[in-house]
Amino acid sequence: MVDLGTLGGDISMGKGVNKGGTVVGYSYMADSTIRAFVSFNGSAMQDLNSLVDPAGLPGLTLVKANGINDAGWIAAEAVQTGGGAGHAVLLKPLP
Repeated sequence: MVDLGTLGGDISMGKGVNKGGTVVGYSYMADSTIRAFVSFNGSAMQDLNSLVDPAGLPGLTLVKANGINDAGWIAAEAVQTGGGAGHAVLLKPLP
């Protein structure tokens, strides 16, 4: 078992792991907002929003990563920045 930590808040939750050891989930931030995270092979978690081209998700913030397959595709939830409707998104890694 590996403690992945948090993104600054008190709570994080792993929601999926693939055969390569990549873990996805969500973490509360110090300001109580929620962000989707990814952790590669036990490394410290990273906010998925910092890894995704914002042009690909205009006006959206990734809040939960719910699963990852062995090809690295991540099923996630996003909300409109500043609040609003939720959206299901599929994140595919670049080749």
